[in-house]
Amino acid sequence: MRRIIGPTGSRRRRRFLLVPILCTAALALFWIAGAQALRQTSTACTLGIGQTSGLPTVCLLHWGDTVTFSVSTTATSQPSVIADCSQNGALVYRHYGFYYGDPSLSQNFVLQSAAWTGGAADCTATLYYIDPFYGTELDLATLPFHVGA
Repeated sequence: MRRIIGPTGSRRRRRFLLVPILCTAALALFWIAGAQALRQTSTACTLGIGQTSGLPTVCLLHWGDTVTFSVSTTATSQPSVIADCSQNGALVYRHYGFYYGDPSLSQNFVLQSAAWTGGAADCTATLYYIDPFYGTELDLATLPFHVGA
């Protein structure tokens, strides 16, 4: 009886098994890359809020993009930013960013949420701090911005 793919460990047997595995892997890579190309790429933009100068106050933002804020104030050493976004008057997004201490992931505002699954929204970023004596929020500046679909 003659083996078609050759004896165990032969060059022919390795080629017979290796070629289909490599072809399958290459096909999978093309398929994944094609699926990623269909997804809208996310962009990042930095908006200036407070006493900043030279930074844009308008960016072309879309749902799913990431926005950060360059914060400048002399009123406090612990500034924070809250961003609220609404669609047709309903709040669909709220994110708090803390701009004191070491930089943190809270400073990246990814414009999507469970309630906001797509579409345009009108947003407002508010620079604020918490009064250490009374524990109340004191607003320093606001910046409206629009997020496209």
